[in-house]
Amino acid sequence: MVLSEPKLEGDDRCEWPETVLEIGFGEGILSRWAAEAGARHVAGVDLSANMIELAQQTSKDFPNVHFHVCDAANLDAVLSEKFDVIIAVHVFCYATDMMQLQAMVRSAVSCLKVGGRIVGVRECITTRPSIDQSIDLPITAKQCCCACGPLYVGYTIDDLYPEDFCTCKLSYGNSDGSNMNFINYAVSEATMKKVFSEEGLHVVQSGTMLEWDASAPTGVIPDDMISGVVNDYGSLMWFFDCEG
Repeated sequence: MVLSEPKLEGDDRCEWPETVLEIGFGEGILSRWAAEAGARHVAGVDLSANMIELAQQTSKDFPNVHFHVCDAANLDAVLSEKFDVIIAVHVFCYATDMMQLQAMVRSAVSCLKVGGRIVGVRECITTRPSIDQSIDLPITAKQCCCACGPLYVGYTIDDLYPEDFCTCKLSYGNSDGSNMNFINYAVSEATMKKVFSEEGLHVVQSGTMLEWDASAPTGVIPDDMISGVVNDYGSLMWFFDCEG
């Protein structure tokens, strides 16, 4: 199953998956996107009641989108149905240890239809030297920051030789001068694939490639910042597409 463009006017085929679940929806942007694209039923879960209230306000024109307060490791507490596609963007990176990561993935799989897909992004360490290798070998940068005026994006990993569930501090600066800071926990690409496999998922595709949206306004963000976001910050962002 792949995500495709919404069906054309008068076309009775549903090219988009009928049911979509977004775990950790934040403001509900991707949930609304799925509904606009053709999903007939969209559910969103988030641990924050405040985000639920905000998402409900911004999604009031989407009667087929419903939000619930729920822990990602206990989705069956509020959900009894199964979904064609599950979106999990920056969700699994909140697991602080292996037991919690396994519980979160297992919970997501329990809500997935046979043949359905789980897609998302998380922080992953894709290259890591052994202790006897030169520090000059490629590793995930200990610190990365790309900025342009008040706009910035960056992260810091305190460990020189990062291990699974090392602390990753992410920072974002907005054009209005406000900033957001998060603490996530990165694991190796191999560890994440192993957990997916143990929970019955097949990784269809994955990687660290980011692409700049060609439709984004030009001249607002300088090329060197775009390059830094895609190549430096992007080296930490690992996408996955798994089939159940």
